[in-house]
Amino acid sequence: MRAAITALAGVLALGTAGGATTVATAAETTLGAEARPPLAAKPAIVGGVPQTIQQVPWQVFLEATVSRTEAYDCGGSVLNETQIVTAAHCVINPRTLQRFPEGDIAVIAGVSSIPTSERTIQRRSVTSFRVHPGYVPTLGGVSPDDVAVLTLDAPLDLSGAAVRAIPLIGGTFYPALGTGALISGFGRQVAGGTPDGRLYALGTSIGDPLACGAEANATVLCVTSPTGSACEGDSGGPLTVGAVLAGVASFVSTNGLTGECGVGSVNGYTNLAAPEIALFVQGSDTPPVAPRGGRDVSARGVFQARGSMTCAPGTWTDAPVFAYSFIDTSSGQLLQAGANASYTLLDTDAGRTIACQVSASNAGGVAIARTQSSPPIAVAPVPPVDAEPGRRATPKPALRLSLTASRSRAAAGASIQQTIHVANRGRAAARGVVVCAAPGRALSFTKLQRGATQSRGKACWRLGTVRARTTRTLQLTVRLSRAAKPGRTATAITLRSGNAGSRALSAPLRIVR
Repeated sequence: MRAAITALAGVLALGTAGGATTVATAAETTLGAEARPPLAAKPAIVGGVPQTIQQVPWQVFLEATVSRTEAYDCGGSVLNETQIVTAAHCVINPRTLQRFPEGDIAVIAGVSSIPTSERTIQRRSVTSFRVHPGYVPTLGGVSPDDVAVLTLDAPLDLSGAAVRAIPLIGGTFYPALGTGALISGFGRQVAGGTPDGRLYALGTSIGDPLACGAEANATVLCVTSPTGSACEGDSGGPLTVGAVLAGVASFVSTNGLTGECGVGSVNGYTNLAAPEIALFVQGSDTPPVAPRGGRDVSARGVFQARGSMTCAPGTWTDAPVFAYSFIDTSSGQLLQAGANASYTLLDTDAGRTIACQVSASNAGGVAIARTQSSPPIAVAPVPPVDAEPGRRATPKPALRLSLTASRSRAAAGASIQQTIHVANRGRAAARGVVVCAAPGRALSFTKLQRGATQSRGKACWRLGTVRARTTRTLQLTVRLSRAAKPGRTATAITLRSGNAGSRALSAPLRIVR
């Protein structure tokens, strides 16, 4: 039996936007573009469930001969009796970057495992194939337009339950975020392991196109699963939404919560809804090209209530039409969408962080770019009052931040209860108050008081208005890792307010044996 060479997994570097600072006065500020991860390298199904081919009868196994002892394995989907859709990199020798000869590629349909003695097996040779004109093979990486269509030497028999064609998804854009999907393949069940030859499937969901598609996000679907991932050997395989084919497996990240091909790994699938891809699959060798660009998208504004922010789309290719969305990045709430590039900040926006998202559309598809999040929107300024002899000064808030903890020394694995105290000692209400906690080395949250939102390792509470001469408390529990080494760590606490400034402190903890 020949050794199988699968598509190589690679690192997907998830970028983060730059830090925001509080705007306390009516000064204009410019937001740059949010950092976007590049395209990753290549995939297969970790954490999947064994399938019979009758459950996913469009799935096929591809085998390209590299040498007498080696084969390059991928997946694919049945388009019709004589055509298979797969990834472009599945028909490219990963060592030479040259196309495999057509006669060296075999398609096996109607099977639940490889090798097999199943009577439903249909084996075909490939007589020709088309590679998307935009695809550029690279060593150890991927390129946009990762799709190819194979023509078989003889028609498949589609009358049985084990081999069926699947229709392409319609539309011109991305399925809605959170849409349930199914991925399947014959690839590895453990990162770095050897595929057992069985067919597996995994439920997943459509994610943010900015998570993995870089400037080509119009042509890439980004999907994740809380239980697994595609991995090496699943390249070219299907992503289905309902009973239609929505994507072709192209690449997988290696930085999931459990490492390569693990929980949280972002899987990139070529987006069959984009006309740039769909029209090629349907037969066009000159499909329209979706927009690329947006790396210099920006927004400028006065980031306080009753101010405004205006979005500039930046530079794009292929003459797109623009639309603008303004999004509360802490909650995901859409605040405004349409052709208007400006958004007037309302009093109710105080404390929010807002980004502008640009949609660039043309005949090839719809791409997006997003700015960094704004600083927390400040409350509208209070007009100054002219001083008069004998008149009392305008009341002002005076916030104090403190913290108490159940212990200041703890051993590895211990839990520590912490209470944050926000006291307003002034004679006026503090508005737009936000408190955040960030656990330090070897610490993690185990319990948070209701109302907290978590993002990028921090937990934040939007307290809104803290009245004069009142105190608010917030409770949380952190736990030391069982692998924590002796030393010092701390929980960092920050407070910011639209009219009372900001505060910061830390809750030090000594780790003992």
